Amino acid sequence: MVAFEVEALGDAEVVYVREEIDFGSAPELQHVVELLASHHPLRRIVISLQDCSYCDSSCISVVLKAAHTLGPRFAVVLPPESAVRRIFEIVGLTARPYVFESLSDALESMPSDRRHAAERAAEAARQKHHEYDEEHAEREERFGERHA
Repeated sequence: MVAFEVEALGDAEVVYVREEIDFGSAPELQHVVELLASHHPLRRIVISLQDCSYCDSSCISVVLKAAHTLGPRFAVVLPPESAVRRIFEIVGLTARPYVFESLSDALESMPSDRRHAAERAAEAARQKHHEYDEEHAEREERFGERHA
């Protein structure tokens, strides 16, 4: 069994991986990430591999799936001195926008719930305004037909 520690930091859930992740333990990490995503659909999720001593392609698969599923709400922390960073470098993942050298960099760079909430509110307002414009245009058209 792999040691994970989950910590809530502001509007983020950070999963600290304390041991190795391989074919046998990657499903457990995947389960933790999926559980956090389903229970906290608006919170950011970070996997910290700072203390991970080994990972194989199954760990990379978990990271890629999380990045695909969660989009900008996901990050992985791989400090330069991390034991597993070289593996991510070899497969070209360290240049991805969701890979950060420190937890503070990840949290500062990821969009927060507040920003997403503001974006959703602005989009809802634009949609409502658009619907109002369409209704208004229909009324004017009907009015014009009646009075023509």
